Amino acid sequence: MRQAILLVGPRGAGKSTWLANNIAYYEGAVSYSRDEFLAKNFPDGFCRYNFPIEIGIEAFWKDARDREAATPSQTVFYDYWTGFVGERRRVVEKLREMGFDKVFAYWVRTPKETTIAQFLQREGSAYTRHSAEWDWSLFHENVADLTGDVDCPFDGVSHINHAQLSMSEALHA
Repeated sequence: MRQAILLVGPRGAGKSTWLANNIAYYEGAVSYSRDEFLAKNFPDGFCRYNFPIEIGIEAFWKDARDREAATPSQTVFYDYWTGFVGERRRVVEKLREMGFDKVFAYWVRTPKETTIAQFLQREGSAYTRHSAEWDWSLFHENVADLTGDVDCPFDGVSHINHAQLSMSEALHA
């Protein structure tokens, strides 16, 4: 069975940190990071977070499809910000088209103040506190598919405790 795991949460929630700390616990798993791909392929910022971001996003998915076609993995993590129900549905659809039998969401649940602090500490961040608060609120207003209030496109949703961003912390608690 091939499974894809989409890390979800607002920017600054700790998705990349959790993945870096835990991928080794999933034998043979690989990861694809939207932010890393865009930073590497669009170093001047073009398409990373501004219009026309669609060009960068399409390039990310083409790269992911090409890599998976060349070397299919059983478990693939996608560190890919998805702030809206419709966007998550499109991502799940793409993953199923790529041949994944199961698609899971790992929702990194982080308190607002912690998320904002992490978001603002990012190197090169040009965001203000107001924009970080807005981003957190916007994400949490659009989680009906993760909470079961509307049809969930995922085969399961797991919640990650922000206070335990590594499996070793959880295993040794």
